[in-house]
Amino acid sequence: MRIATGQPARRWLEPGLPLEQRVQTLLAEMSLAEKVGQTHQTANIDATADADLIRRGEIGSSLYASGATAGNEGDEGVLASALDAVQRIAVEESRLGIPLLFARDVIHGHRTVFPIPLGLAAAWDEDIAYRTARIAAEEASADGIALTFAPMLDISTDPRWGRVAESLGESPVLAGRLSAALVGGFQGEPHGLASCAKHFVGYGLVSGGRDYDTVSVGENTLRNLHLRPFRTAVMGGCSAVMAAFNDMDGVPMHANRRLLREVLKEE
Repeated sequence: MRIATGQPARRWLEPGLPLEQRVQTLLAEMSLAEKVGQTHQTANIDATADADLIRRGEIGSSLYASGATAGNEGDEGVLASALDAVQRIAVEESRLGIPLLFARDVIHGHRTVFPIPLGLAAAWDEDIAYRTARIAAEEASADGIALTFAPMLDISTDPRWGRVAESLGESPVLAGRLSAALVGGFQGEPHGLASCAKHFVGYGLVSGGRDYDTVSVGENTLRNLHLRPFRTAVMGGCSAVMAAFNDMDGVPMHANRRLLREVLKEE
């Protein structure tokens, strides 16, 4: 790896350094601006237009949605080449050399298209779920993607909701079992992706099926229906959990300390 002239000695990259010590060594070197930069996720990142931001450590990750990539992603290898060019700047020319994290909604396949999650759930087959996720992970990782925003574990309660097709249906038991299979498939070796369970929690309860609307739910229903598949995914080793976009009884989910910190992180 080439390190630009004048950059600090990257002690956190020393071979054999324990993971926790590696993390603490890097954090001690980072400025506040660089820490904030790691929370900045862009779309359609470009090696030319965003080069200075990347060198300054002001971008931490990028979301690649369909049709929002540099070059024609329909041509195999074009997306990977575009991401390689951006990654090279981050690793070789930024002060700290932290690689960018490339994420994507790899929901029902990447280059090979599989049934939508609701259709996959209708098969009641954990092995099929695992194998479709495994193939999707291998194809996406070959393109440079490292994180998928899947599986979606919202329990669907209203057919008017526009995101029902992305869910695993209305049964928390089935959704939980399939979530474990999908997490295992996405994160398996070789060529795995980090998986992100979403949307925590109760997003499928939006009032009147209106996306992003408010949610009201009792503790019994929340725990026995809507939290169950997330617990299964977390116990299955999923790498991340995405907060939902709704509010819960008037509290925006991203500000819900009880659910995000006490339930998700501590329980």
